[in-house]
Amino acid sequence: MRVPNEVCFNILSYLEADELRCKSTVCTSWRNFIIPTLWEKVVFQNEAQLNNFFDTLQYSKDVSYYFRYLRKLNCSRVRKFLTDKHLMLMTLATGISRLNLSGCTRISEPLIGKLLYQNLNLVTINFSNIFSLPANILEYISDNCPNLKALNIGNCGLVEDTGMVQIIKRCPYLNRLIIPNCRKLTDVSLQILSEKEDLIELDISGCEGFHNADTLSRLVSRNRGLKELSMDGCTELSHFITFLNLNCELDAMRALSLNNLPDLKDSDIELITCKFSKLNSLFLSKCIGLTDSSLLSLTKLSQSLTTLHLGHCYEITDIGVQCLLKSCKNITYIDFGGCLRLSDIAVSAIAKLPYLQRVGLVKCICLTDLSVILLSGSFSRNLERVHLSYCIGLTAKSVSYLMYNCKTLKHLSVTGINSILCTELRSFSRPIPDGINPSQVPVFCAFTKVEIDLFREFIRNRI
Repeated sequence: MRVPNEVCFNILSYLEADELRCKSTVCTSWRNFIIPTLWEKVVFQNEAQLNNFFDTLQYSKDVSYYFRYLRKLNCSRVRKFLTDKHLMLMTLATGISRLNLSGCTRISEPLIGKLLYQNLNLVTINFSNIFSLPANILEYISDNCPNLKALNIGNCGLVEDTGMVQIIKRCPYLNRLIIPNCRKLTDVSLQILSEKEDLIELDISGCEGFHNADTLSRLVSRNRGLKELSMDGCTELSHFITFLNLNCELDAMRALSLNNLPDLKDSDIELITCKFSKLNSLFLSKCIGLTDSSLLSLTKLSQSLTTLHLGHCYEITDIGVQCLLKSCKNITYIDFGGCLRLSDIAVSAIAKLPYLQRVGLVKCICLTDLSVILLSGSFSRNLERVHLSYCIGLTAKSVSYLMYNCKTLKHLSVTGINSILCTELRSFSRPIPDGINPSQVPVFCAFTKVEIDLFREFIRNRI
């Protein structure tokens, strides 16, 4: 009995890439199904993969045949190695819809332009962290990518208003725009952007040229479907919420990042909880003007809030944390790093969160071993990541207890705690990672799941 091709193809779709490559030589019909499947998405994991790919294909007679099926190209993981030599080969593709060249700083403008010209169906482009990306690349995009929906040019410091305005005007389907630290952009771009009505995600963090809070308010009001807004460090836009219409409720907003806005007030948080009543994630790190009153306001988000970052909000106390966490029981990630007034009392409330997966308490210098014991308790069944670095009141005894008893723990950092550095516990620390601040090297101490498992085995053998 001959199995229909449709059934064969359905079975083949469950196979891994290596198995598919072997099966592609079985017959022509299988090959015709497998080749497009293998080539739909190309992601390079390391330099060896990139060079092997290039060396294999550069002299292949079928190279154009293969590239016609390429739809998603991701070179971000080989950003240090990708050059024009490699990118020239990629320009044979004509059907790419998703392009990620994040951090690929060794490629030139002409080849980027050619790749854009060859692929008119691009819907997602990521050129972030190409620090010297020429400003006129935006003109290439606006001229050649009419179907663009998502653009990420974060940290591309040469981008200017002229190109950004063209993108906004000529790409009518654009609904995700990520432009952090594009410091040459001004209110001209913000004004044009405020005329759109279908934005889903917007990141303008670090865009120091944006000054008009009223314009941002109009943008938010018009884009009722906006789900994510990040504006870290945009100090002159801090009070945009006060310009919103009193009757304007924006229930679509799920994630709001307002880090490093020292002028943000408790009254602003009160308005935020009223306007964005279904927020899941709220980031308020270094908003030093906030007090326990803000935490009281956040209790209005009790049903929706799952992620909250309040690091370095120095006026927050145990009372505020207790009040907040009595209501907000669905939190999975909470960070109070640098909140110097917090004590074991606050951690006792944190430890009772039934779905807690990640907690940050770095530099909470008033904590004692009791806090760590509490985190190790019966509610820790989901706890995966704990950050306790520079909590100088802790000892190796409590940290060892946490590592042994919290079975779901995958990461624990206790850097800078002298009472731990001088014990055998430190010998289980993971290797010091590349790029770490030199001042942290002598006091580094952290554990991943591998080291935690080794420690548990060590303890079991000693019992």
